[in-house]
Amino acid sequence: MTHVLIGVPAREEDKALWEAVPGCEFLYDEAFDAESLAWADVIFGVVPAKKLALCRRLKWIQFPAAGVDYYCMRRGAALPAGVTLTNATGAFGQRIAEHALAAVLGLYNNFPQYRDMQRAGGFENLGMPLSLHGSTVLMIGAGDIGTAFARLTRPFGCRNIAVRRTKAPLGEPFDETYTLRELPALLPQADAVLCALPATRETQHVMGGEQFALMKRASVFVNVGRGSAVDTDALASALQAGRPGAAALDVTDPEPLPAGHPLRQCPNVFITPHIAGLGFGHRPEVTDYITSLFTQNLRLFLAGKPLKNEVDMALGYTKKASESAPVAGRRDV
Repeated sequence: MTHVLIGVPAREEDKALWEAVPGCEFLYDEAFDAESLAWADVIFGVVPAKKLALCRRLKWIQFPAAGVDYYCMRRGAALPAGVTLTNATGAFGQRIAEHALAAVLGLYNNFPQYRDMQRAGGFENLGMPLSLHGSTVLMIGAGDIGTAFARLTRPFGCRNIAVRRTKAPLGEPFDETYTLRELPALLPQADAVLCALPATRETQHVMGGEQFALMKRASVFVNVGRGSAVDTDALASALQAGRPGAAALDVTDPEPLPAGHPLRQCPNVFITPHIAGLGFGHRPEVTDYITSLFTQNLRLFLAGKPLKNEVDMALGYTKKASESAPVAGRRDV
């Protein structure tokens, strides 16, 4: 019998779905008590770093979010040897892409400045707004979020450029594909730049002072990936210098920003508190997706087959399906 610890809020319909999987015994414990962790072969949830050493039988964790830097980048949070980690990539892309598109359109139309003017009692035309139609849009990170964003910009007739780890062409909805090394040649072409990178050593401060200085004066920069991909102080200086022209940040480094940070005072910036892709237990469609993913993975686990969304711990994000090694020895009978 495989011991499955559920550490996320569970609806009655979720419990019925999971408990219909044969060969499993389930325990529901969002507090991750020591006895529960020592008992579990499988965990669905976010095990606190300080409790990982209590996991004596653990073979697989299903993480209920996409970003797994909690385990890949954080000191003292390394998973026990032999433990497989899967994430929820695919659950959040559409929602986050919609947030990013709203941010770009809002910045193009000076919405933050008009809101400030409204509160100050003003009534003034700030000039001709920009248009997304026919723009060049640069997606730094062409995974779930970047791809969903490119689909949304397609109807605007945008030239969609993907920047990713490898240069293999992606096809629709992208027109061109490049690597991070080619970023300096691409930034001067972009009218809008979406940063949707995971937090890894490779992506640390991908966007810094040198990169921002290459952007157009009227361009906009949106970060919905991880704050660590951006040199925050460099962005504040760049915005004051006019390159880029505006920014929208759903993630920052540090998070939240200190009360007196210059970015908080920039009129051409708006900051949201990491809410573009609310996680498990918030939006029903997201919860349904992740619940279904876990159920599929649980059946694969019991059958000794490769799991969906297996994370490459060295890279810090999900492997391609073709790169995922078979998961052997996962049936406990």
